[in-house]
Amino acid sequence: MLRESRADAQDRLRESNVKVTLSLSQRSVDFFKREAKKQHAPYQRMIRALVDAHAEKDES
Repeated sequence: MLRESRADAQDRLRESNVKVTLSLSQRSVDFFKREAKKQHAPYQRMIRALVDAHAEKDES
């Protein structure tokens, strides 16, 4: 679902990140935590990947 190639993941890590405060519904956080647990990945990274993918899609 939210998987990306290792090369894409490494490129993302090279980008500078900006810390933000974001309020999400409990349902959304629970979803990302469940999915992250299945994929053995941090849920914050999954949220960032989704936002980044949306931003890239919109730029195209």
